[in-house]
Amino acid sequence: MRIVFLAVALFLLGLGNKVLAEIDPVGFVRSALAHGERNVVVPKGVYRVGPDGADPVVYFRLAGLSGVTVDFSGSDLIGLVRTRFFDLSGCTNVTIRNVSLDFDELSFTQAVIERVDAECNWDVRVIDGYPCPGAVKGRHGLDSHDDFWPIQAYDGKTLELKNPMRYQGGISIERTGERTYRIVGGVDRRGDVGDIAVWSVQEASLPTLSENVNAFRCKDLVFENVTQYATPHGRAFIDWESANTTYRNCRVVRRPPETDSVKRGLKRLRSGNHDAFISKNAYVGPKLIGCEAEYHCDDCVNISGAYQVVYSSHGDEVRVFVHGTWDLQLDVGDSCQVLTPDGQTPPNVRVLAVLPGSSVTVEESRYLASIGLWPGIAQGMRKSYVLKLDRDADFPRGTLLASEGRMGNGFLIRDCRFGSTRGRGLLLKASDGCVENCRVMKPVCLTTEYEWLSAGIARNVILRGNVFESGLEKGGTAAKGIRLSNDVNTGIVVEQGNAR
Repeated sequence: MRIVFLAVALFLLGLGNKVLAEIDPVGFVRSALAHGERNVVVPKGVYRVGPDGADPVVYFRLAGLSGVTVDFSGSDLIGLVRTRFFDLSGCTNVTIRNVSLDFDELSFTQAVIERVDAECNWDVRVIDGYPCPGAVKGRHGLDSHDDFWPIQAYDGKTLELKNPMRYQGGISIERTGERTYRIVGGVDRRGDVGDIAVWSVQEASLPTLSENVNAFRCKDLVFENVTQYATPHGRAFIDWESANTTYRNCRVVRRPPETDSVKRGLKRLRSGNHDAFISKNAYVGPKLIGCEAEYHCDDCVNISGAYQVVYSSHGDEVRVFVHGTWDLQLDVGDSCQVLTPDGQTPPNVRVLAVLPGSSVTVEESRYLASIGLWPGIAQGMRKSYVLKLDRDADFPRGTLLASEGRMGNGFLIRDCRFGSTRGRGLLLKASDGCVENCRVMKPVCLTTEYEWLSAGIARNVILRGNVFESGLEKGGTAAKGIRLSNDVNTGIVVEQGNAR
């Protein structure tokens, strides 16, 4: 507690403003943890911060901690580099609280559409106060648009979303003047003169990480009163292969003009550049209590596991392909849900052994590209494993397997508000959960997604006292968009309304 007491003592001596001006929160937290502090309190302030020179891609990297709280006392952290603020790995019982996150130069820009030609290409002018990035032709990703995804159009009069995603289709952005650009191509080209084009802007000169608050293989984390006004490029909050992460009073929202450090010609129309709260392959699902997300660019809450694709099946052995991002997401002894390409859900199988398989061949890659996976997913599958099961399987090629213990089962979403966004309000594939006293503007989906290899068939979920303004969808899709029956979602209990 030495560092904390020193800061408080100086503040009480009337030197508080000087302390706040001189403290580097990144170094402050690192030093406190290095000295064994368990309860680190950063004096409240507005801090313009950069990552440490030794770790240029993350502001606060916390690894292997246990029983630690970092309280920022309501501070506002404004990042000088558009990269990840918090990265936690292998941590247990760690709490991050009372902080808002933003960037000095925003990770998106806003421009007035000044001209629309016959092919619905846009000539736009960037509004004062927003960044003017270099020309972006697309360097990687889905049909070369990942660098600026998503391009959106907001109605110039209502300032509400008109075109949720102009994407793919040879899309590119060309700089035509000091503050002017031309946007061409794309699948959805809606947008009129006077509307506002908004697109993502990544850090050009430095390596960065896109998820803003990232947790990997952690247990019993708590994020409390953490507000994100912008994200580097990707998701706002995400936990991977973790257990029992709690988000309490956390928000992904637009920064109001009255608290913005920059005077802008028009208020911000976007908050985060991607999803708000994501839980992937969790052993125990997350808890979201009193949280809020709106005006970001994808789903509000997405809880799911990861599918493995069956290529061949011989007796009680199957060979499966896995995606490189998450590799094999099951263990010996796991009970696995089964989804066949035609939408059938046979009884679970249990894994008795896991053996390494061979690399994916060119012929096998062609097959993966043919089964309707989202662009980019098939290309990411370069590895295989052989699974020995507890019974003869004889599964057809293209069957999906997913560990029932790594889907985020046991989740809780209570007293939350999820508003306008491009994606879904709730996309839940996990089981044994509860959604209670929430208001959700966008669709609520208890659905599996074959095309994304996003795993889980939600069962035994209680929906109580909610307002779902765009309704509830169950079932999901198998290969080539084959619909699953609502009957696969057994034990979905709807109590006390869930009014529209």
